[in-house]
Amino acid sequence: MFLHLWELQEIHISYYYFDENEMRLNDFTLIDVMSISPRDRLFKPLSFKMQTGLIRKGDPFGKDHLIYQFDPGVGLAFQNEMIGLYYGMLIADLEIGGMFDDHYAMGVGAEIGATIRITDLWKVIPSAKAMRYEIGDRFTEGQGKITQTFTVDQNNTLGITASRELRWGQKKTKLGLTWHYYF
Repeated sequence: MFLHLWELQEIHISYYYFDENEMRLNDFTLIDVMSISPRDRLFKPLSFKMQTGLIRKGDPFGKDHLIYQFDPGVGLAFQNEMIGLYYGMLIADLEIGGMFDDHYAMGVGAEIGATIRITDLWKVIPSAKAMRYEIGDRFTEGQGKITQTFTVDQNNTLGITASRELRWGQKKTKLGLTWHYYF
């Protein structure tokens, strides 16, 4: 079974409900494209991703700020019967916003992940990434995430995501429920 992941989202908007009993814009993604193609003996494609837009991130004092982010990456993907589709990427990240002393931070890192098909309608997608920012403001960031998606019909999927992030020594756990409508 050949499994290829291709995803293109334009104008993705999400809000989060915070402890202060208010809804805030969490991200406004202008473009989010990801192509994960497994390599084999005949075909040797590169996998890639590119995301850009506004996203809410934490500062060293635990406050969240809306910043601009540009996040490209390139890597390799493979597939086997037991794990499914899995990949590794080298990634870069540029973040621009008033929360930074230099008004920006740029870093490099790595991301790994997999798409494990449990049934035709249910997928589990674990991933992890580690970043080191050395240009502009300096800090490290790490994230572990697991998403489960359930196909409702041809145009609708439901997703449940749990993630744990470490940024500037601050730990943050997020739980999310998503609904995707494809047209």
